[in-house]
Amino acid sequence: MSIMSPCPFRFAIRMPSDHKPNQLTQSLRHIRSQGHEILDLTVSNPTRCGLERPDPSSILDALKDTKSLTYAPVSKGDATARAGIADYYLRRGYTVDPDDLVLTSSTSEAYSMVFRLLCDPYDRILLASPTYPLIHELAELNDIKTDTFPIRWISPHWRNELPAIPASIRPTTRAIVCVSPNNPTGSVLSDADYQHISGYCADHSLALIVDEVFADYPLDPSSRVPSSVSNSGCLTFTLNGLSKVLALPQAKLSWIHVSGPDHLKVKALEHLEHMADHYLSPNAFTINAMPAWFRHSADFQTPILRRLRNNLQYLSSIDQRGFRLLRPDAGWYACLQVLCPPGSTQTDESICLHLLENYHTLVHPGFFFDFETPGILVLSLLTPEESFARGVSNLLQSIASLL
Repeated sequence: MSIMSPCPFRFAIRMPSDHKPNQLTQSLRHIRSQGHEILDLTVSNPTRCGLERPDPSSILDALKDTKSLTYAPVSKGDATARAGIADYYLRRGYTVDPDDLVLTSSTSEAYSMVFRLLCDPYDRILLASPTYPLIHELAELNDIKTDTFPIRWISPHWRNELPAIPASIRPTTRAIVCVSPNNPTGSVLSDADYQHISGYCADHSLALIVDEVFADYPLDPSSRVPSSVSNSGCLTFTLNGLSKVLALPQAKLSWIHVSGPDHLKVKALEHLEHMADHYLSPNAFTINAMPAWFRHSADFQTPILRRLRNNLQYLSSIDQRGFRLLRPDAGWYACLQVLCPPGSTQTDESICLHLLENYHTLVHPGFFFDFETPGILVLSLLTPEESFARGVSNLLQSIASLL
């Protein structure tokens, strides 16, 4: 009697075929292993970049609320916390019903819940691109395919090419996803843009998903970032959270706001509450501390805004051949374009590798974010000012040596 060999074990096909690091990451690891200090112009962790912070007691004392010692789960999230989020929107000029909010532990979880709500396996979402690569990864983990429509530099601003949307919609498209302010371009959707996108969604029975985590960081002090929470033209999901609003990514609390036609909004909230009831992921300590933290929101945001604007002003002052700033309107990042001469073989990756290997300075290449425009580099405006200036000086020297 023959013994059949067992079938080989396999992981789900939604997993990447390998996790091999890219060339830039390999080079970074090698340089660090040799003990060299790296000037990191990609820093995005607000707790590790030398920012002024509120008095630690104002953060930690709020965690001592004795209500947190009792487990009292609520599917959509604690009512007092949702009322606190509604007050946050009121300060931004928007009236929000706390009952239209569902709490999650992160914006990534919020994305996944909305994707599961809207999409069957292998359905599609339409993304404004370039964008943060995490969204593509989350779509893949939820068995969803992605298509894109472009964000283009039309001096002096980045603009979403909204007329390209209809031709990009397929029979299995279920939602349009926009990040506003966009990461990394810093483009911002206007109220008129939301009206146009809502019209496309209504015409094709699509939902609109808006990630507005950088909305509190306009780079022009006289401007504001419109929110999608008041959008009623189509079923709309607005995502945000404490990671950026209060620069507390470790607090792990985000939310989904639902707006749109009443019959769709009510059903969507029922489904989201059903899903949230199975996870109950937000923790009581953060939920109960959040109202007190919100009272210090200016103490969290003002130092960040100061640094973002100072670094952007520094970039704006530079006048060098072969280099131009593609100015953001809001957010934590800025895009630069290296203007290579005709016939040059330089790419954004080769420029970043040259900068890293010769000047020990790290920036993001544009291909990380699916830029079609060649020679795009992405810098974090959150970098400490002195390090930022030194890193940009290294970048300019590197560009000059290449061109």
